[in-house]
Amino acid sequence: MTRTFRRREYARPGEFLHDIRLLLSGRARLGRALRQVISPSFRERLMLVVTEVHDCRYCSYFHSRQALAGGVSEAELRELLAGTIPQNVPADELPALLYARHWAEDNARPDARAEKQLMDVYGVDKAEATEVILASFEWAT
Repeated sequence: MTRTFRRREYARPGEFLHDIRLLLSGRARLGRALRQVISPSFRERLMLVVTEVHDCRYCSYFHSRQALAGGVSEAELRELLAGTIPQNVPADELPALLYARHWAEDNARPDARAEKQLMDVYGVDKAEATEVILASFEWAT
């Protein structure tokens, strides 16, 4: 079976400008999330879950390298790329990884219950950081 790369296309120039504005307006929050709130291994686990759902070979290659550099084991990497959440992931990351899958499967439109649960589990800072990281992935794909 051949995998195809689903490249992002814009039907109207306004959509592209919207994404650029979103990226620029959120860069401070993204930087904070990347530096202070979410560890590199956690971030890459989130990205690998979304990458597997989106089935993008370029993202898979990039985030696999980042994950290994961030401390994710090769065995864990293989499981994440196969679409399973490894049993040995830190317990405090499991709710966010499941949320990331839901987020990706629903085209970045999670239901309100899932968003509330993320907030209840992690609190405002970590839940917002998770959302910012996922949103940055959506823009890049």
